[in-house]
Amino acid sequence: MVDAKRFFEDYISVITKDYWDEYHNNTLWTDVVTKLIREQIENYGLESQTEYYRIDVTGWKSHWNDVKAQAKEVGMKPHLWDLEIAVEHENNSSDWSDELIKLAHIRCPLKVIIGYTPCDLRGVGGIEEARLAFASRILQKVKAFDPASKEQILVILGNSAPKESAHPTYTDYGYRGYYFDYVSHQFQPVNGMN
Repeated sequence: MVDAKRFFEDYISVITKDYWDEYHNNTLWTDVVTKLIREQIENYGLESQTEYYRIDVTGWKSHWNDVKAQAKEVGMKPHLWDLEIAVEHENNSSDWSDELIKLAHIRCPLKVIIGYTPCDLRGVGGIEEARLAFASRILQKVKAFDPASKEQILVILGNSAPKESAHPTYTDYGYRGYYFDYVSHQFQPVNGMN
């Protein structure tokens, strides 16, 4: 199964300058990202769908063949699958924590939230660190959160327009990946992941 580090690396590899114009239009960008995520999930050998459970993109492994005969015997359709990945994408840079809480209620090995931070508020000591610390705190307050599950939670944050301007001043996507570390109970950079 794919882990958080591989998903992040694969995601970054498909986001090229070919999509730069769409990046500045929330509706177009969501369509592009959703399509790319579905392709990425299908490259892992999983089936994908959008908006199942009202989640932007899900990936699952089907086992319907394992119960085909038994289902036929009892006159039912042979549904059997395991949810492997759930991905939420949120354009609003101040609202991706809702996606985190939504996925906390979903059981699957990998949960991915893609959000954004104003480009002028990033870096050491910037708002991004404070937002990730906040995200860690609220995640642990959700009754459905289960540290024993060791489900991987990945937050990918990219550049959005500066806080005081609607006009972008950045020249790249600036995606950075952070995984929830069950030892420190904090989001940590993916590049430090084992």
